[in-house]
Amino acid sequence: MRPKPLKPLTADEIERPLKLILDQAPLHVEAHQVLAGLYSIRKEWKLAEHHLSSAAESRPELYLHLAGLKRRLNRDPMDVTAVAQRSIAALSTPLKKNRGDIRMRLALVESYLLAGQDADGRELMLSGIEQNNDPALQKALSDLDLILVQKRLASSPMSRDGCGPCGSEP
Repeated sequence: MRPKPLKPLTADEIERPLKLILDQAPLHVEAHQVLAGLYSIRKEWKLAEHHLSSAAESRPELYLHLAGLKRRLNRDPMDVTAVAQRSIAALSTPLKKNRGDIRMRLALVESYLLAGQDADGRELMLSGIEQNNDPALQKALSDLDLILVQKRLASSPMSRDGCGPCGSEP
């Protein structure tokens, strides 16, 4: 349980000292990371992206979060893919060291999906289930399969995005 502060700080009261820290130590990862979260809450997306990018330079595992943010902000798909590729590179090594790390495996699968490498992501999920028949991995595989089916349906020429639900008027 976290202790409750006597007086909760406002976003501005949090932001000011973090900016001072970055003035003194521009590569301070935690300050960039906290500012990225703060700016995301405020929906100041450009600032959030900037600080998350700075943090990811020192902590490559953060590239997954950066790729996800870029995708949500509809950035250039090539940029999203490039950042997702960096995430794949950063997450592959720790997973090789600990093949049973489910959290790392799921993060790597998400990186593959952001990079547009759906089949590789699904294969990684299947290999994890073969190694460790964990219910969390099986649920994640089911969710992944649903996402992949939805993507295929959306890109199908049979897709009827312009129509409402069956039986309703357009």
